[in-house]
Amino acid sequence: MAITQNLVGARLRGYKIRELIGSGGMGSVYRAHDRANNRDVAIKVVSAGSMLSDALARFRREAQLAAGLRHPNIVQVYHYDEDGGVLFMVQELLPGPSLAEKLRRGGRRPALASVHKIVAQLAAALDYAHAQGVIHRDVKPDNAIFKDESSNLIVLTDFGLAREDDLRKTATGPGVVMGTPAYIAPEQAVGGRGVTRACDIYALGVLTFELLTGKLPFEADTPMGVILKHLYDDPPAPRTFRPDLPRAVDAVILRALHKEPEKRYPSAGAFAEALFATLPQPKTSAAGRASSSSAGATPTAKRSAEASTAKPATRRKRTQPKPAVQAAAPATATTTTKTAAAATDVRDRTLRIRVGLITACIVGALVLLGSGVGANDITDGWIALQTFIGR
Repeated sequence: MAITQNLVGARLRGYKIRELIGSGGMGSVYRAHDRANNRDVAIKVVSAGSMLSDALARFRREAQLAAGLRHPNIVQVYHYDEDGGVLFMVQELLPGPSLAEKLRRGGRRPALASVHKIVAQLAAALDYAHAQGVIHRDVKPDNAIFKDESSNLIVLTDFGLAREDDLRKTATGPGVVMGTPAYIAPEQAVGGRGVTRACDIYALGVLTFELLTGKLPFEADTPMGVILKHLYDDPPAPRTFRPDLPRAVDAVILRALHKEPEKRYPSAGAFAEALFATLPQPKTSAAGRASSSSAGATPTAKRSAEASTAKPATRRKRTQPKPAVQAAAPATATTTTKTAAAATDVRDRTLRIRVGLITACIVGALVLLGSGVGANDITDGWIALQTFIGR
């Protein structure tokens, strides 16, 4: 069964090939149905007869290494086998789209918040693989696939092309470059012995540059022209293409793209953290934070959050009447003043009446004395008047 043959409709062991998904230098990828587990899978196939012994060994090594990796951001490889001269590797089927497809649809420049989510997930996958001694060597948007159309979970595929220890011992054959020119590290372009985890960090830096600016740092008319630029040209600063980016972003990206591997970030995760520190964070109101923090909380926690949120409003309600009381104070004072003034007027009028009566009594007594009325009678009249005026 030749690799150039379309395998749609054929069977490989217990797998029914249904459609071609894509093809590349290492082989073709098909959608197939796994009868034993009643599920669709992706099958990557190569023809053993059409491959050099080195390439064949690489494919077998890839299958072995990838099958041993267990991480949510790394494609799950179920197993690998051979049938009629065709080597195939069975892995989980990712509906996609790939990051490359999503960038083409969305104008090649996602929102900054999305950039960090993508980079953080790819960095986590690389750090895990590097901890197992596995180097990817082909990090690019085509090899980053979303779990499904609506998911934010991204999965790195075509993993395990080489083990770091093996690359220190064995060089790639003359003229053979493993990787994609647009994302290849300088040391990776000149031979296999220089390939370390720093190559994956460089490729992740190129991918991030593309996410931020919508452009690649190095472009040329031919793949070799691109490789030469990776080798000899200084990368442009991202703000050259996108001036609205924070200035600190330039330093982060340019460090990841440094020509000397040891001057790059020590890990993909360190690069992602440095990038996150430079990107503007979305602003969230206090009410929004309270709402989001209580969204997944228990009912008790939610009630506590609601109560704590309501306290300021309750305090405001209690303090609101105070200004009204203060405002009413001047009115009360005015009323009291008017009442006191009225009482004074009454007392003055009463006093005037009494003085007038006393004066009238004295005058009357003198008149009576002049007319011959007795003193005793005048005295009795005076007592009566005193009683009348309330003395």
